[in-house]
Amino acid sequence: MKNTRWDIGFLCVAIMCFGVGCGNNEPEKLSGNCFIQKMSDESKACIEYSGHEKVREFKQICGPVMRGKWSEGVCDTEGSLGGCQTGDNKLWLFPAAIYQTKADVKNFCASKDIPYLEP
Repeated sequence: MKNTRWDIGFLCVAIMCFGVGCGNNEPEKLSGNCFIQKMSDESKACIEYSGHEKVREFKQICGPVMRGKWSEGVCDTEGSLGGCQTGDNKLWLFPAAIYQTKADVKNFCASKDIPYLEP
């Protein structure tokens, strides 16, 4: 069995990597999300990105790299325990073996020094 903390850590790195700005004077505003249904412990997560041209890059890695499903717009947070936010990026976590309460998610966000979001 894989280490779920590594999976979630990878997601945080992924959302932070794509949080850099782009150089257009008036860039097109884009948004989308990658819903990962099965990580190593059957947990679920949704990464939401709202930004500019980097959304296209994020869309390309959603399926093949993160084994997720891409959708336009924001994540459906119904049933989530909350999320973490860095810049325009949001990581929403759903109940699983490792995260069973909002307090678990709050502690995870705090451990990464990023704000917790209520669902």
